[in-house]
Amino acid sequence: MRKQWKLILALLAVFGMIAAACGGDDDDASSSGSSSDSSSSSSSEDSSSSSSSESSSEEASDSGDLSTCPDPLAIQTDWFPEAEHGSMYELLGDGAYSIDSENLIVSGTLHDGGTDTGVGFEVRTGGPAIGFSPVASYMYTDDSLTLGYANTEAQVTFFSSAPMLSVVAPLEKNPQMVMWDPATYPDVNTLKDLGDQNITISVFGGGVFAEVFIAQGIWSAGQVDPSYDGSPANFIANGGTIAQQGFASAEPYDYEKVFEDWGKPVKFQLLHDAGFQVYSQTIGIRSAEKDELDECLKALVPVIQRAVVSYAQDPSTANAIIVDAVETFASFWVYSPGLAQNSADAQKTLGLVGNGPNDTVGDMEEDRVQGVIDIMADAGIDTGGITTADIYTNEYIDSSIGFTGDDLCISASDVTAGLVFDIGGRGDQSFNDSAAAGIDRAECSLGVSYSESSPNDDGSNRAELLQLQADNNPVVVAVGFLFAGDAATVAAANPDTNFAVIDDAMIDFGTGGPLADNAAGLTFAEHEGSFLVGAAAALKTETDTIGFIGGVCCFGLIEKFEAGYIAGAQAVNPDINIISQYITEFPDFDGFNAPDRAKEIAAAMYASGADIVYHAAGGSGAGLFEAAKEVSEASGSKVWGIGVDSDQYNTVDAEVQEYVLTSMLKRVDNAVYLVLQSQVNGTFQAGQTAFGLSDDGVGYSTSGGFVDDIVAELEAFKKQIISGAIVVPSSME
Repeated sequence: MRKQWKLILALLAVFGMIAAACGGDDDDASSSGSSSDSSSSSSSEDSSSSSSSESSSEEASDSGDLSTCPDPLAIQTDWFPEAEHGSMYELLGDGAYSIDSENLIVSGTLHDGGTDTGVGFEVRTGGPAIGFSPVASYMYTDDSLTLGYANTEAQVTFFSSAPMLSVVAPLEKNPQMVMWDPATYPDVNTLKDLGDQNITISVFGGGVFAEVFIAQGIWSAGQVDPSYDGSPANFIANGGTIAQQGFASAEPYDYEKVFEDWGKPVKFQLLHDAGFQVYSQTIGIRSAEKDELDECLKALVPVIQRAVVSYAQDPSTANAIIVDAVETFASFWVYSPGLAQNSADAQKTLGLVGNGPNDTVGDMEEDRVQGVIDIMADAGIDTGGITTADIYTNEYIDSSIGFTGDDLCISASDVTAGLVFDIGGRGDQSFNDSAAAGIDRAECSLGVSYSESSPNDDGSNRAELLQLQADNNPVVVAVGFLFAGDAATVAAANPDTNFAVIDDAMIDFGTGGPLADNAAGLTFAEHEGSFLVGAAAALKTETDTIGFIGGVCCFGLIEKFEAGYIAGAQAVNPDINIISQYITEFPDFDGFNAPDRAKEIAAAMYASGADIVYHAAGGSGAGLFEAAKEVSEASGSKVWGIGVDSDQYNTVDAEVQEYVLTSMLKRVDNAVYLVLQSQVNGTFQAGQTAFGLSDDGVGYSTSGGFVDDIVAELEAFKKQIISGAIVVPSSME
């Protein structure tokens, strides 16, 4: 549920009763009786567009006609003005606007960037202003409304009584999250961890996500407390011993900066990142009015898309309107300029706004919507047999409008970071490049500035490079387990600098605790991701023979890749033939940077009948794809390579792209980004943090479209692994 329920119990207690729907009368809901008029201080830049040339529908070339829209054009939001609604207030542009403090409405004229369209536009407050009614239900009581906020799960729930059709999604991710105290629960990183440790989770009653997580076995029914009333009092009074739902674009700021009785960071995971991937705060219409509004929507939806981009580029104008409105309303709801700016930044930092998997903003994915319907049905919720077409359409989306360049970057913070690559450095098209992608993303989305370095060919200067970075940065990330010993030593000598090592747990196996209070280890369930690409290989092979090339044998890491790959292949075909070979053995680590040798081994495997070969060999993998190309061209029969760490379809040379079947994604980029995010947020955690399928730490790629026909099978395996129905071996024993 969205914020229309937030604070309801607390408000009832404080005010005794709340009058129903201040803006509910069709005739009185306009802003003609506004209590203040003010003008925004600056105009917004016209939004930039992506280079996509394909339209979302055949209507995209028809610009429609805004003059056919109702005037005023009114949208019903789900709560008081806030930055999550920023694009709606961006539509008011830099023109004059009025604030109706009685009916809680902000009105002006609809703007398309710097152009005043002349069409009246109203943004109406939800929550107490509509008697805490769900927006979908309220839309059917007030004919003066044209648009209303819609969430996927609510559309499913209310479809039989109040059907809503979403036409554009300003937010890519739902900002809802569950948070906890990292000091009380240092080992908790995900919502599943909360479930595993049986921690009480305080939520609003009736939330669909809680039902889903209980049905999926992520949480137990006994640990979910549905008495949350929106107040911070219970969380603070319990000293952080409970977890609590909230909004990632608001509560973390409030708990650290506003609530003096707490005054420290919280840690959280988005519901989206835990698998509950609804579209939140989409712009919807009453379903039956689609034909009537057709010409209006053709013109209006692209205007909204441009406003989403424009607000992200510069939220100052819209935020000023939001703060002004809240102050003028003079209710219990308060909203500071600091929170507004922080929320706008958080939307970019957390990926709440973005293009999704394409270059377009505002469109919705059918598989994602269907996935929500499916998990609701699996949880025993009556979905009424509705289809995705019943609740959303991309018909009016202009596919040329999206975020580009640095649109989603924030201003530089005061946090700097050091990154020390493994041997080979940036440009290896694999492990190091994945780490580089993570810190590049942190530079944009977190405002982190950084320096980077790479060891010499024999790695003998690792300790020196770590110390050099520690001299200049409060956090240093080392890429690869070979840094573990040196990182522990340098961390001990630099207690005020935090260190994170990729692929080593950085724990004291005697005590089970961290090696040092400033040393973190970031590890991955490589075997889980390798299981999925092994299954892909078995499903796609035409010879029933596949291969595996490991970089360096016999030190315990690469065997995880091999074990998972074999298990996945055998889950599909127990009789499949699998050829395995390593390039070097420990302690010779040249196997991670020997593409010529990998090419020879791959060619031999293809000659032995393998038509798909998976590598876990770092920079050596380039040789695999060269071999796949040469063998395919020489024999006339196509053979494939499977990449590792990064989506190698997007990193290899163009001439070998067509031979990359898929890649096992080891999200080193996510791990690097998240550890830097924890540094920025003040929640850095020493000891081991493990990333697996359940938290997008590993996975598989679909770039190139070569495994599109088997995604359903791979996703079924993925669900079984996450649920524990399949336990993937992590060694060859």
